[in-house]
Amino acid sequence: MKILPRFLTFLFLTFAFLFSSSCSFPFYHRAPASKEKTVSKKVIALLSDLGNKDFYVGALKGTIYSIYPDAVIVDITHQISPYNIKEGALTLYLAEREFPAGTIFVAAVDPGVGTSRRPIVVLSLDGKYFVGPDNGIFNFIYREGVQRVYQIKNPKWMRQARVSKTFHGRDFFGPVAAHLAAGWPLEEVGPEMKDYMLLSLTPVVKKGNRIKSEVTAIDRYGNVRLNVSEKLFSRLGVNPGEEVVVRLKNKTVKVKWVSTYGKVPVGASLLLISSTGFLELAVNRGSAARKYGLETGARVTIEKPE
Repeated sequence: MKILPRFLTFLFLTFAFLFSSSCSFPFYHRAPASKEKTVSKKVIALLSDLGNKDFYVGALKGTIYSIYPDAVIVDITHQISPYNIKEGALTLYLAEREFPAGTIFVAAVDPGVGTSRRPIVVLSLDGKYFVGPDNGIFNFIYREGVQRVYQIKNPKWMRQARVSKTFHGRDFFGPVAAHLAAGWPLEEVGPEMKDYMLLSLTPVVKKGNRIKSEVTAIDRYGNVRLNVSEKLFSRLGVNPGEEVVVRLKNKTVKVKWVSTYGKVPVGASLLLISSTGFLELAVNRGSAARKYGLETGARVTIEKPE
């Protein structure tokens, strides 16, 4: 008597399995696979010169979470040198390349806050959003090409409490990023713009066996980044391990071009192509900036010996 119920149960389960294999379960929905990469606008990446001492970064994040609690906030850095738009622009460019389409970037390096400079939103060709001041901070994004640029004018997109003249990161940029992440249509933020500010950059000049360059950034290790791309440097025809002449303001030195820091003794200077794809003057386990007294904007000439 016990065998029959078990047999009937087995038949029922077998039938149910076969049925479910050929048909969709009515209470289970499987989303179809998308042929295109999923785009999410929940990630908001922050870059600023606000530092971490004061309330500024916390307040900026608070306005975002107050509007869109599901936001995923990423800190690129808040240690850009105060008021250094060029440094902020380059740092933003080097970081944003690694983020997926749909990411929203807030750039708050804004020495002209509260003046006639415009708050803007930029939509890049690869579908990323950049929110910040129209002061050249998005210079390298423009160079790659953009779809549209909008001026932030709609008060509904701004902080609903008092809007200050001195903290647009909290009152404009953060709220706009949050509304974009929440799915508000970009076109509603304000009028489209056709003009926007670019930075005045010192051009790299190659003449013969020399490249005249500029220091664009110095990292926390004292590594000195130059505005010389790997492609341009390769035109000098320097082989790995060969010495290169580096002419500074008050000094001329010879250093080896190598693939990484450990290829020279500790304390020795070197040239390499850094992870950014640009030429870098460094000291193995030391600071090239301190050793040679270099700052951002300094001129450096790279020369292949005759």
